[in-house]
Amino acid sequence: PMFVAFTLPVPIQSRTQDFKNVVDATPKGSGVLVGLQIESISTATEIKDFWIAMFTYLIRDRNLQLVFTAQGPAGATSAETILKSIDPDTKYGYKYGTDYVILPYLPGDEMAMAAIAQNFATAYATDNRGNPLSSLPIMQRFRGLADMSLSIVFFHIITYAEMFVRQWPVKYGVPTLVIGSFNVIATYYPKYVQGQIELTAQAYSEWELLVNIPGIELKKLNSMNVQALLQVGMIFIGLGVSAIEATKPKKVVQR
Repeated sequence: PMFVAFTLPVPIQSRTQDFKNVVDATPKGSGVLVGLQIESISTATEIKDFWIAMFTYLIRDRNLQLVFTAQGPAGATSAETILKSIDPDTKYGYKYGTDYVILPYLPGDEMAMAAIAQNFATAYATDNRGNPLSSLPIMQRFRGLADMSLSIVFFHIITYAEMFVRQWPVKYGVPTLVIGSFNVIATYYPKYVQGQIELTAQAYSEWELLVNIPGIELKKLNSMNVQALLQVGMIFIGLGVSAIEATKPKKVVQR
């Protein structure tokens, strides 16, 4: 499965399907606020193919305008790395500062989230590349979360879940999608959070399959499925051999 492309049946969880449905219902050209609570580069690197499938779909297929924010020290760097891999400027006619922007890490946890949502220009003086926000056309169109049509948040530290929900969808009523543990946002689903992707290879594979951008996550899932099928097959072969051996007459050893 790692070398020969094929896909075994993958059941799609309802919340993953909800995630895509909300993205598809967002009008093309709309603004999307992306919150990345990433503490280390390795967190994003481990699921880089999933991120590529996610943001490629938002850019190539939905033509959404993206404002990336960092709620963890590695959030902005991870966004830069992922966008460099996608290369939207060359491949999809996007322009940095006009169609997407990456804002730097803003410490302060929930206070920072509140400040970002209220007004980008007040929270930041420059973007992650040192450009004054006033010089970027995208920042003239979108001044805060109230101007956005959708927010997408990622967290792997569960205490950030309610911070995001309180400061973004509850406060502004903007449709919100979560990439993170469902257990900590279950009470907000589906009123404030309308779609969710779990932090598992299964869920990442579901997304790659749904948007038809197969990557390493789908290959890994197929490999695990093949392994499981082989294990089950060997068990039945072993049972069959045991059953055959049990029907054979036993030899009596005379001494």
